[in-house]
Amino acid sequence: MIARVLLACALLALAAGPAHAAPSGATAVVDHFYNWYFTTTRRDRYWGAQFPQAKAYFDPTLYTLVQTALTRESAEHSDIIDFDPFVNAQVYAASFQVGTATVRGVTTYVPVTLPIQGRHGVSSHLTMMLRYENGSYRIYDIDYTAFHFRSFLQQALKSSGH
Repeated sequence: MIARVLLACALLALAAGPAHAAPSGATAVVDHFYNWYFTTTRRDRYWGAQFPQAKAYFDPTLYTLVQTALTRESAEHSDIIDFDPFVNAQVYAASFQVGTATVRGVTTYVPVTLPIQGRHGVSSHLTMMLRYENGSYRIYDIDYTAFHFRSFLQQALKSSGH
């Protein structure tokens, strides 16, 4: 009887495996994204021109919002995104550290710490919000504590009048 209970518990643990893999999969996406980001900004000092290369990391609706803002900025010679959304600052980050992912509902939250370049002991913090759809994790939003990137973009694009 005890052997059957232990076997049932082991089978339940195996069945729950993908839920445990979820945070590491989301963390890997954030880690890969920031590796792309730092490679791009070290070369170009600006991520926007190369943003289409990062399309696979983003939920399609968030990607479209960012791309629309970048296109309008270029056409109108104005700033819609007036900060670096991937650092949550108007300065460069020296590096990044991805924290431990947590899952709430359909969203996986991955905290990121970004030490600010040239400012010893000063870091920016944000939380990448990912959702698992169609076989992969994608960045759905970014939580800056005071506001979220998706709602910021929606409001900024609405205010820009197009």
